[in-house]
Amino acid sequence: MLIVSCFGCASDEASTQAVEDMGPSTIVDSGEVTDSATIESDAGTSVTDMDAMLPEMDASAPDSGPIELTPVTQAEASAALADAVCAFSDRCQLLELLELVVNESCGDFVQNQFEDGTLAALETELAAGQVLYDGLKMAACIADLSDTQCDVDLDQLFSTCDSAFVGQVPQGEPCEYNQVCQDEQVCVFSDACPGQCAPAPAAGEACTQSTGCSDDLICHDQICKAPLNQGSTCDDDGVPCAAGLFCKANLLTGTSSCDTLNTNPVSRGQTCDLNGGPFCTSGLSCVAQPAGFSIPGLPSIPEFKCLEEVSADDTCFAGAPDQCPDGYFCNGFDLEDFTDLDIEGNCVALPNDGEACAESLVGEVCNRGLVCSNGQCTPRARIDGACTSDVACYSDTCSNDMCTRPQDATCQ
Repeated sequence: MLIVSCFGCASDEASTQAVEDMGPSTIVDSGEVTDSATIESDAGTSVTDMDAMLPEMDASAPDSGPIELTPVTQAEASAALADAVCAFSDRCQLLELLELVVNESCGDFVQNQFEDGTLAALETELAAGQVLYDGLKMAACIADLSDTQCDVDLDQLFSTCDSAFVGQVPQGEPCEYNQVCQDEQVCVFSDACPGQCAPAPAAGEACTQSTGCSDDLICHDQICKAPLNQGSTCDDDGVPCAAGLFCKANLLTGTSSCDTLNTNPVSRGQTCDLNGGPFCTSGLSCVAQPAGFSIPGLPSIPEFKCLEEVSADDTCFAGAPDQCPDGYFCNGFDLEDFTDLDIEGNCVALPNDGEACAESLVGEVCNRGLVCSNGQCTPRARIDGACTSDVACYSDTCSNDMCTRPQDATCQ
């Protein structure tokens, strides 16, 4: 399931198997499941044990029994999933970072992306019965999002919802999407579309980002390889870290290694780290401050501390979320020259629709609700809306200057 992503904590290859997208998966109502039903502990609908995602019950109580879940219909699915994703992000102090990445309300982004990217992608296949939707398994996924611990791997967390889509196309038959294939097979393409349903590639076999790989392998340089474990040396262009890890850079040593994301928030004045956490509690910004000490012969590296927002007339410091108020961003600092660091800036107005994108610590930025497409700020568009690049579409697919339903690149 491609729901957005990873909050920028993994390499491009790892995150595409996950957030960036968090990209789309598909939910529609087959109409076959409409009444409340019982989930047993061996339902197999989650990467975590089913008992862990359901409320604990007192086994000694006379009325104890299996937890009942109500199936989620197609009409309810996108809103319910958006609520669950955003509630998880808020509970785990990741909501501000998520909204920093997508630059709009979490709920609006997830729901629109899910409908345009996920539902639209398999619209034809679902109507043709090549994919069936199980509303009860979707309900189990929503329950899992509500109860999952904050240190869970986001890739696995969101992929639990894939079990709600049951492919009906047998091995060897034509396909265009992985979801239509039976028994966890994938859609493998040769030189043309359509492809054929086949087992996922194994270690050492050829792969694509679309097919992925079997087991816990990662598709790197079009070959299935084992991901790197925690503590392994890594780099942005090398084999990605295992699920739940990211490649953390050490500015002092100039090396990087696979590490876990620290989601335990810290409060005002405490040290924070934009490179994997800890992040600040809601309402605070993790910003650069003068180094507490320096070592002769080594570059002066600033400390990052959690501080409150400033007004548009005040000096700001480089960091994220931006220390400036809504509609403004911190401009004028320079963290690239380690011999003469400039961590201070001024709050200036963010560019609006049709204006050139601005540069900030987190890259190209625009005012709230806008994205930077080909150097210009523009709102994201729904299907059939105007666009200049994929990033300007909730479907992540811009064709002939119009947002369209996603299709496998081989089939375009």
